[in-house]
Amino acid sequence: MKLKHKLLLLYVLCGLVILPVLGYFLTGELKKGHLATIESGIVKQLENLDFSLTTLVEDVKHGIRALAENEGVQSRDDGNFTKFLDSDEDQFEYHIGDTEQQIIDIFQLYRATHPHISSVYMGRENGSFVRSHKRHRPSRYDPRTRPWYTLAKDYPGTVMITAPYRAVTTPDVNIGVVTALMDDESSIYGVVGADITLAGLTGYISGYRIGAEGHMFLTDDSGNILACGDESLRFMHLKNLIHDHAQTVISRQSGSFMLKSGPDAHYVVYITSPKLGWKIVAMSPVKRIDRQVNTAVWETLLIVCAGLAVFCAITLLGLHWYIIKPMNVLRDGIVTVTRTGDFEHRLPVFNNDEIGNLTSLYNDMMQSIRVSEQALKESKQALEMHRQHLEEVIRERTADLKWVNIELKQALEANQISEHRYRSLFENAPEAIVLIDENDRVIRVNAEFVHMFGYPAEEVLNRSLDDTIIPQYHREEGAGLKRRIVEGEKTVTETVRKRKDGTLIPVSVTGTSIVINGRITGVYAIYRDITDIKNAEERLRQAKESAEAANRAKSIFLANMSHEIRTPMNAILGYTQLMQQDETLSSDQIQNLAIISRSGDHLLNLINDVLEMSKIEAGRVVLHPKAFDLHALLNDIKRMVTVRSRSRGLMLEILFTEPIPRYIVADEGKLKQVLINLLGNAVKFTEKGKVELQVDAVRQSQPETANQTDNWVLNVAVQDSGSGIAPADLKLIFQSFEQTDTGRNKEGTGLGLAISREYVNLMGGDIQVESTPGLGSTFRFSIPVESIQGDEISARTVSPRVLGLAPGQPACRVLVVDDNPTNRDILIRMLSRVGFELQEAADGQECLETYATWHPHVILMDIRMPVMDGVEATKRIKASEGGVRTVVIAVSASALEEQRVSVLEYGADAFIRKPFKENEILTEIHRLTGVRYRTENQDIKIDTEPVPFDTTDMMNLPIELIDGMRRSITAGLHDELMSMIDRVEQENQRAAHMFRQLADEYRYEELLRLLSV
Repeated sequence: MKLKHKLLLLYVLCGLVILPVLGYFLTGELKKGHLATIESGIVKQLENLDFSLTTLVEDVKHGIRALAENEGVQSRDDGNFTKFLDSDEDQFEYHIGDTEQQIIDIFQLYRATHPHISSVYMGRENGSFVRSHKRHRPSRYDPRTRPWYTLAKDYPGTVMITAPYRAVTTPDVNIGVVTALMDDESSIYGVVGADITLAGLTGYISGYRIGAEGHMFLTDDSGNILACGDESLRFMHLKNLIHDHAQTVISRQSGSFMLKSGPDAHYVVYITSPKLGWKIVAMSPVKRIDRQVNTAVWETLLIVCAGLAVFCAITLLGLHWYIIKPMNVLRDGIVTVTRTGDFEHRLPVFNNDEIGNLTSLYNDMMQSIRVSEQALKESKQALEMHRQHLEEVIRERTADLKWVNIELKQALEANQISEHRYRSLFENAPEAIVLIDENDRVIRVNAEFVHMFGYPAEEVLNRSLDDTIIPQYHREEGAGLKRRIVEGEKTVTETVRKRKDGTLIPVSVTGTSIVINGRITGVYAIYRDITDIKNAEERLRQAKESAEAANRAKSIFLANMSHEIRTPMNAILGYTQLMQQDETLSSDQIQNLAIISRSGDHLLNLINDVLEMSKIEAGRVVLHPKAFDLHALLNDIKRMVTVRSRSRGLMLEILFTEPIPRYIVADEGKLKQVLINLLGNAVKFTEKGKVELQVDAVRQSQPETANQTDNWVLNVAVQDSGSGIAPADLKLIFQSFEQTDTGRNKEGTGLGLAISREYVNLMGGDIQVESTPGLGSTFRFSIPVESIQGDEISARTVSPRVLGLAPGQPACRVLVVDDNPTNRDILIRMLSRVGFELQEAADGQECLETYATWHPHVILMDIRMPVMDGVEATKRIKASEGGVRTVVIAVSASALEEQRVSVLEYGADAFIRKPFKENEILTEIHRLTGVRYRTENQDIKIDTEPVPFDTTDMMNLPIELIDGMRRSITAGLHDELMSMIDRVEQENQRAAHMFRQLADEYRYEELLRLLSV
């Protein structure tokens, strides 16, 4: 069978198979495609309608927002605005003021420019109602109860769209666009809005058509029909129209379905407005769609059949002329070339079709190659020109974007650097850092956190710290810490946390909140391991306890040492005082007793220096500031040092640089001790020349009112012309028990300068020293003082020698309690001379027994005694009936301030340390009981005027007494001098009175002048 016959048979068979199948599938596909085309077209129409409606509503929203921001509409002068609260339709009249008319004009203008707006209105909190045009009927109307008003109040600051509602005075159904009016304090005082009627929406969407027979309608999100061409359907529910499909349309955003209602069926397409929430529904009759599909199918089939017939005829004819015949020619030519090998043979070309081109391929091969090469060159040239053009364009674009790229690169680099710094700081921080989100979940930890607590990061992330490192019994503490951090408090606290292995670790926790755009989005927690700190604190506590124990041991040792030394010293000095009162003593005996007394006082001073240094080292020395006469103090010190300096052939000068306040507030005792120590050292280490005390003061502030203090700085310098101090020794002289090579040859403990420096430091200053070996030394210090008026200083008195009890007063019973017989004997002999009634006891128990039977007025109570100590005895006496009236004076060899305070707390009325002076005992008894003494003379006020002197008073004095007093003055032996004066009293009371007054006031120069007459 020839080729053309085969092709013809093939075409017929294909037509018989293709046409039925094509008709079947074409009907379905055309219908499906037509429906898709119709749906796509309808959706586009609906979307266009939605866009138009959204634009319309958004335009109304913007307009309402603009009206709400209008100054005229915002007017608060609404007292005279129109109200319909109690209006009568028959008698109501409008009374519109200027402000309300201005608002109405604004509303009318807005309504005139928006044809779909039926009315513009405003309600106020006072019940007034302003409208763009008058109401249809002025019936009673309270805008505050209307749904549009309550909706705007529920959402202040937002433009809201109301659900459809029926008008009060017209049959219209409206949709309100409303917003609240608010003042600066966000208080609502009214609502402004505009109505779009459903009739207006129907007119708006009527311009949109769905074919010749289709129609569309608009519903709200509840399915109520808002706009429709059929007015009878308006404001009906969608289920009345599409029945069971209504819920599907309401619940879904978009879709399509076939609606069968009776003999008719409709194709329904719906969408939901993204912004308005309304449903836009289009309906098109199905029978119209079927007609169009069937018509298209038959037309297509007829065209296909005709086409196939024509195609077959043309194909066969063309096959013969354009394929079979040229193929035969090509076959013959190929056979010829094959047989002859003539490569110059050219094949005839009948047509310029594919076969003709194939035939002429051999003929035009070389020519085609040359043409191709030429075309290639032209293409290259065109390509080069295009490339050059592109390069120019690229250069222009590159030049334009150069700075943009640079700025972008810089910003990127800065951001990378910042990010790198943050990551480096976070990861390499020596503390454990954890970032917690607002849900209390860990979102990041650093390497130190993993190292400190032993948890891998993946075991901590997305978990609460309560589940990992916070112990169970610390949950409340952790919750409180988180609460303070979230409240904005930056917290630092010490607590304990748990490692993964269950061990606890002391940590310091620092927490701070992370605030972004004013909202707390999480917290940072930083954990610092304070194990070393806690261990150091524990070691410090142990060291402190050890130091305190050592200090207590030292205090106990010093107390015991002081007690053991003061007890025999009390006997030595006590009997010395008793013997010095013996009027039969010779001058040598008096001098020997003075030496014993002086040596005892020196030993007592050494003990006091050691104890004072101990108190300084323990930090128990405190200031006792009081008001005193600075000039008198300096004069006293000068009198005390002058005799000794004269005995060494030295000149003592006190230089004042005015102004210097006379009456000041400071610690007089410590200042006096410092000056005596410095001047004593200057005299001790100066062989010739002079010693100067230089004093000046600088006022720090001038008081402007009576309540302000007058502050000064007192500057003191002690300068001598002695041997000086070697530079190597300057660092040693202020250390305890340290002495220079020169000092070791002098008496002393090596504590004077150390105590002086500590006293000056305590008073707010410091001692400085300048010294040149062989030329002398200068010690300087400055302390702050307060100047006061002279009337605040009480006069000082000097107590004269007690001769006995004054007559005319009841007897005074004194009980002496001491386990040492010697101490009891000294007190008994001292007090018996004065005239007291006396009994003694050897311990506290015996004291109580004697107290119960004898009822003494005064008890001199030792503290440390066997059987019962003085503290317990004092407590029982004070607790007994009448014991409060009994005076208990503690007499102890203890030098510790703590014991004095303790004894006084347990009820003792006074405290006297051993060794004591007779005057101390008698003074305390007088102060506490009021007992009066018979003395040589009455208390005499200190006076710097010279005592009147009569030379006849010296006529009958033994020459050995005068010489002994001179030697005592020259040697600085004050106690020996007083003993000599007591002997003078036996010869001449007037002379003894004058000598004692001058000696008590340390006016040794005048006393020596008297003795030289």
